[in-house]
Amino acid sequence: MPKHHILNANIWRNGVDYAVLINTGLYEDGSDSGAKASEAYTWSKLRIKGKYVKVFSEATLVFPILVAETFAKRQQEASKLT
Repeated sequence: MPKHHILNANIWRNGVDYAVLINTGLYEDGSDSGAKASEAYTWSKLRIKGKYVKVFSEATLVFPILVAETFAKRQQEASKLT
């Protein structure tokens, strides 16, 4: 989903606390997807003290890896508790 749709929805809650932005857009090409995080701060899409990371890659390659790592980390934490 395009990042600006998700970020625009969060304007009403004064921005997001955390964000992982995955795209191939560069700032220099003038695309909305390539916009810097400072643009999102000015519109209250990201909170000033929020944490974010921008990953320059094709989302279909990176997103499954991020999701798998999240589940693996949760599984490790759960196994330590039992």
